Amino acid sequence: MKKLTLLIMACAVAIMSYAAGGNITYELNGGVTNDYGWTSKADMLADFSADYNKVFGKSTSWGADTKPGDIQATTYPDMYKLFEDAEIGPKWAWLKEYILKVAADAEHKSLESLQGGNDTYWCGAVDGFFTNSQFAAGGWNEAPNFTVLGAPAAFMPTWGHGFAGPATYDGTAEIILPTPYKAEASFDGWYTTADFSSDRVTSIAVGETGDKTFYAKWTEYVPTIAEVWELDAGVETKATGTVTLIDGNNVYIQDASGGMLLTFAATPDVALGEEIVVKAKTAANGTQKKLVDVAVTGKTTGTAPEVQKIDLDGLKADAEKNYSTYMYQWVQALGLTVQSYNADGTAVLADDGGNTIKLALKLDQAAYPAGTKINFKGVVDFDTDVILNTSIENIKLSPVPRPDSYKYPVLEDKYSLTSKWLVSAHLDNLGANPIGKKDFVRGMLAKGGKMYFVDRDNKQLVVLDGATGKRLEPIKLAEDVFTYKDADGEVKQAGTLPFNDIKLDNAGNVLLGNCATSVKEMFQIWKVDLATGEGKLVLEEMLMENPDFVESAVRFDAFGVYGDVDGDAIILASNANAMEVYKWTIEDGVAGKAEMIEIDVSVEGTYLTNLENPGTAPQVFPLDFNYFYLDGNETLPTLIDMDGNVIDGFYENPAAEVDTTTKPGEEWKINKGHNGLIEFELGGEYFFLIAGTNTVGVPPSTFRLYKWEDGVKAFSGIQPMWTFPADGMGAETNSYRTAVPSVEVDEEAGIATLYLYTGENGYGVYEFSTNATSVRNTYNNDAVNVRVDGKTLLLSEEVASVSVYTVTGQLIAQAERAASLNVAERGIYIVKATTLQGETAVHKVLVK
Repeated sequence: MKKLTLLIMACAVAIMSYAAGGNITYELNGGVTNDYGWTSKADMLADFSADYNKVFGKSTSWGADTKPGDIQATTYPDMYKLFEDAEIGPKWAWLKEYILKVAADAEHKSLESLQGGNDTYWCGAVDGFFTNSQFAAGGWNEAPNFTVLGAPAAFMPTWGHGFAGPATYDGTAEIILPTPYKAEASFDGWYTTADFSSDRVTSIAVGETGDKTFYAKWTEYVPTIAEVWELDAGVETKATGTVTLIDGNNVYIQDASGGMLLTFAATPDVALGEEIVVKAKTAANGTQKKLVDVAVTGKTTGTAPEVQKIDLDGLKADAEKNYSTYMYQWVQALGLTVQSYNADGTAVLADDGGNTIKLALKLDQAAYPAGTKINFKGVVDFDTDVILNTSIENIKLSPVPRPDSYKYPVLEDKYSLTSKWLVSAHLDNLGANPIGKKDFVRGMLAKGGKMYFVDRDNKQLVVLDGATGKRLEPIKLAEDVFTYKDADGEVKQAGTLPFNDIKLDNAGNVLLGNCATSVKEMFQIWKVDLATGEGKLVLEEMLMENPDFVESAVRFDAFGVYGDVDGDAIILASNANAMEVYKWTIEDGVAGKAEMIEIDVSVEGTYLTNLENPGTAPQVFPLDFNYFYLDGNETLPTLIDMDGNVIDGFYENPAAEVDTTTKPGEEWKINKGHNGLIEFELGGEYFFLIAGTNTVGVPPSTFRLYKWEDGVKAFSGIQPMWTFPADGMGAETNSYRTAVPSVEVDEEAGIATLYLYTGENGYGVYEFSTNATSVRNTYNNDAVNVRVDGKTLLLSEEVASVSVYTVTGQLIAQAERAASLNVAERGIYIVKATTLQGETAVHKVLVK
């Protein structure tokens, strides 16, 4: 008998723990733990984190609190080198082998990239393994699915070791006993007697005292369910797993490697949640497999498997692997619609994309009439095709779009904000009402009371009724959108990620843009016909063909537009790799070549000072032909002119970053990270709606409405109104930073409809109303332009009058019938000019 006694001698601390609890001895009976003292997978991850830091010189601190996506976010693009490191690599060789095995067994699309040492895929696979998840599920760099295959029982055979247990206990907290490993044997638990006559023990309870000795019991090896799947039909075998569903004589079990259907001759004496061991014979179930001639040889209390969230798109894709990923496993599908009923009373369920599947359970048709949305929890099953099976208690009505319940205070007895409806991660109704696959929907706009989302996965626009949140018929986009012909006439896809952004020009044209990650990729903007889905190319340019930019490091995630792309307009795109904005001028519907605007980050005291780049997925919003806002992961919204001069921003009024109005007693501060904004006018007053907080802000994923003091729109006079939703949309990872608002104004009713979308966290509609009756001061900033030459302000034409103010509103110069004006000092000024035709323009200028 191999004996492993783990003792920790730690002076007075250890003596105190002995007095309160005692020592723990483990009799392993041929089993093994590990040489590193890992008592859990969290310990393993913490050690991996330390080794990662040694190899790459970083300071990660992963452990028990690490969430899916955290490892990828902090490692990219460094990972594979760890497995090749002469000192560290051998320690983790088993993990490399296991990840490759999982990818190979599943015939996963990442296998070739993993075999080739692609860091992006290794970052995701390691993340998935340690967090029991599937990094970037549905994305281009999707990792193998470790939802169950990241459980210890699944990877221990490859690892060849088990977890160790603590050497002592003090009686103040429950101690969960570890799981050792023995090749070709199944661990049957710990016992307090050497002959295993005691009850099986899983932990040391709070309050226990005295030294403890535990004996590991091993039984004849029972194949994993994955191994049973590999057997031919007609083979006698054992199997074990936790009971997830009982349907008459059919019982479904699941272990860490997969699920299995057991067909008994009669209703068996088993219960949900029990872990059972059976003797049986393999048999065909159509193209699948099941066990027949089943006899239960043992059962005990089991641990229910974690439910896997699936969608019908995922099942459809899994058909290529004969449904091996999910067959007979415990899953959840949200927001399925009861499309119709079959003659036998079973239902046909459909998702929003038109995929359908049979539900074997007979529903009460009065309670669930056709058209009803449901949430399903049960197993993936098979008759002549893949189906879903469950019991009635696992069918729930899907939550629908509903208002944010918070009552926003009325301000100044004339401004009010009301939630019309909201779908969000916080309200827990987003899963049942998805816009599209994770990471695939990165832009939204509103037009004519509808919300339009660009869905890259399905090459379509998802359309919602803005009044109700109900999903309408999507607009399928023409096949040639985001394609081009190369020099050989071959049709190519434009950019790495097409269908990446959507914007509305001032003439109401709906525009789509792609993501271009280098100068070697074609950047395109298309105008889309909402009636047909046909596209018209507005501009395209591969910057490597422009001698000015051939060596540039460029990435465009989004774009902005001002004007009418069928006439005169500008298109702007912010470079995520540098403090640059690229500008395309459109005249008479024809786009010119790109010009680069270098943003001046040398001015002290702005939020752009000394920045090397604006951060992930920056957005740019042109206000007119003279100014634009930049909003990136590393910035707050900042006003810049077309020469790259920083003109205005929250740095002029930091107090406005804090909202004390929405919820009395709370101070909510906007933060960087989410990118989106829009200006609008209502009742002769001016407002600014921005992405307020990101997923780690308080509250997480919000928007903030501001009121400008007047039409000059100086940040020195901006006033926060509300932060909403008051509880936030949610804290789900939003790697592409989209948090875009869109606004439609009804002046006659005194109402602005605010449409909101935050990637991965939700969408909704709010109504902002005012009873203000101010006289509208309509400005046309295109009527006259201002250029700075030294300390002289040069107007593009002679004007009737011109006045110059400081940003605090002090008048410092004025003239009539003038085309220029001088100022005495350097600084930022507001220039208000009225043309001879009576049009007024307001510009902010920087005098250096």
